Amino acid sequence: MKNAVQTVEVRETILDATDEFLARYGYKKTTIDNLAQAVGIGKGSVYLHFSSKEEIALSHIDRIIERLIVELRIIAKKKIPSEERCVRCC
Repeated sequence: MKNAVQTVEVRETILDATDEFLARYGYKKTTIDNLAQAVGIGKGSVYLHFSSKEEIALSHIDRIIERLIVELRIIAKKKIPSEERCVRCC
């Protein structure tokens, strides 16, 4: 079980670094080498978790969408006027 937890933690750490690099450098200038160095692992270790830079970017997008869905559900459950819900969503 520890290995599964570690795998998830490493994937999340890679995605955290992806957040920073994509925001700072964009997709084209973000490299697997950059991400590996930022996380403190070898380039080959990144490929143990993701098959490509594209998969990392898509996983990054999926994570953003999942977080937005959670936030929207929290807002939707609140007993506030519809107009205020719309403002909080934006």
